Amino acid sequence: MLIIVNMALVLATRSPTENINSTAVSPFNVTESLLASNLLTSASIEDYIASVLGPKRLTLRWLIPLTTIYAVIFLTGMVGNTCTCLVIARNQYMQTATNCYLFNLAVADMLTLLCEYLCKNYRRVIFA
Repeated sequence: MLIIVNMALVLATRSPTENINSTAVSPFNVTESLLASNLLTSASIEDYIASVLGPKRLTLRWLIPLTTIYAVIFLTGMVGNTCTCLVIARNQYMQTATNCYLFNLAVADMLTLLCEYLCKNYRRVIFA
């Protein structure tokens, strides 16, 4: 509600001949207009973002179990899909149309697991 009232006040006080692209605070940038009107400080914005999104980093109480769960899922998926591919590839009687589909599905699942693992670690290393 405060944001709507503030935008209405900014628009009402603007003269009709004033250029929209001027150096004044844009009425559509709510954060800038609130900072310019001294209703918010950058510290309170940071507090608000932290309260909505949570902390920037997980505590060890959460990090260790989540890492363990992700590692178990990754290893189980890779080992299970590798075994599926090996069984289908080595046994001639297993090479049917349905098993060919399962083979391709297992390969796609392994690639998905691998790419997700690499992307998560890449984001952690680059954006840490």
